[in-house]
Amino acid sequence: MRKERIKTVILVLLMLNCLQLTGQIWFNKKLWPFGYNFFNSLPRIPVINTIINKLPFSKDTFSDDSLFSNAVKPQAIVINGGSAREVYYPHQKSYGEAYKIINNVISNLLASSSGNSLVIPVDEWQSYLKGKSIFVSYNFNMNADSFAKCFNKSADSFSFDGIVSDFIITGDSVTKKSIVCFLDKSSGIVTKFLVDNSGEEILKYIESATFGKSLSRVFAFELRLDENPPNTSIQRPVLLDSFVLLPMDNESIDRIAASNPLGSESYVFDKIVTAIGYTPSSLRKSVSADGTASYVENSATISIDPRGVIEYNAVEAERGIFLQSGKIQPFNIAGKVLQIAENIWHATGADKMPEINIVSDLTDPKGSDFFVKMNFSYNGIPVIPETGDEEGNAIFAHISNGYLKSFRINLKTFNKTEQSDSTMPIIPAIDKLAENYGNSSNPLIVKNIFKCYRLKEDTASVAWGVRANNNQNKTIIISSES
Repeated sequence: MRKERIKTVILVLLMLNCLQLTGQIWFNKKLWPFGYNFFNSLPRIPVINTIINKLPFSKDTFSDDSLFSNAVKPQAIVINGGSAREVYYPHQKSYGEAYKIINNVISNLLASSSGNSLVIPVDEWQSYLKGKSIFVSYNFNMNADSFAKCFNKSADSFSFDGIVSDFIITGDSVTKKSIVCFLDKSSGIVTKFLVDNSGEEILKYIESATFGKSLSRVFAFELRLDENPPNTSIQRPVLLDSFVLLPMDNESIDRIAASNPLGSESYVFDKIVTAIGYTPSSLRKSVSADGTASYVENSATISIDPRGVIEYNAVEAERGIFLQSGKIQPFNIAGKVLQIAENIWHATGADKMPEINIVSDLTDPKGSDFFVKMNFSYNGIPVIPETGDEEGNAIFAHISNGYLKSFRINLKTFNKTEQSDSTMPIIPAIDKLAENYGNSSNPLIVKNIFKCYRLKEDTASVAWGVRANNNQNKTIIISSES
């Protein structure tokens, strides 16, 4: 009888031990003594790989209302009516209506054999801008594959191997064909395609959209700000790209306030580490005096600053997070980087992630390294942080040989205030740019000027953002304060 009781006690203890070990596995506890990690000797497959492979991005598709879909849409749609000009930005109703027309034409182009194309002079491109046309500006360059995927289409039938910087849609009133012209800013080549028989409808839409409107915006070439004055020795310290669009009137913009959604709770930090693809309990954790937590593994380090800056750095590229094998596909890689950012965002418990816009090119890299850069935006207006990576981006990723080598995100949320600001007049802004950055012997070439929010800590003020040839990746901020 006594032996039976001893057997029963031993059996109960074994069952309790099994339950304890099971609980440790469920709650990510180590089964090994402190300082010993059996899994370090095994190939590490980050959880994020499993998550990413289940995403629509891995299938080259995405929903029309997804964060990434909006991130790769045009930053401005310009309706040219000849004697009038309208500009639409994301979140405006008119933008959505114009984009539907654009989407239909481009979808037809991508579905056709695209054999009916020819190279045209830049003068013809400019004449379209002065006439009736729709000018579509992305502010980043794309290869044909990335361009097609922006419209959730394949480039298999698209016989175009150039770079898409901007494009124009218009119609031919004689042939009734719609016309699409692509500008490759790197080469200055314009390629023209004749697409379908919707040319008349496009011209009618342009007429209705610009009826009763004024010419409140002009292109730099129309003011001859893209060249030095003729018949003179004067050399301008700043020259504008011919197709930079300049507003002639001041614009009123809502002020916004920024806040940090990241708390300092340890469990939130652990959730972020899990979202990146690691098990917190298997990493060596330390906390500095300012509250920054560092999670260290043999192959990588994750740093979480309670002020909202989160960084991931792999010791070597091949020991980072695997994203893609074979030739780099810029569009897919950018989508996966944004998904990692979304995973981190949701791990904080914050509400919906702010809008995102791409600022780096989606073109084929020259080597094995590829960089993805993104900024937050509010109602279609980019938010440029003064704190972020060295180039002032909210999201930065370095991909090498298909592996994520480093990643950085500066978490912020934005809310509209009851106040508004007006942009600085554009001509004085260009003068200020010339004063601070210009050089007559080696002029600054401005590639783009756009209205933005200048974010300093939690204060966002209205400013002009400038992309120029001397520093293509860093946005120059021009405002009455700078």
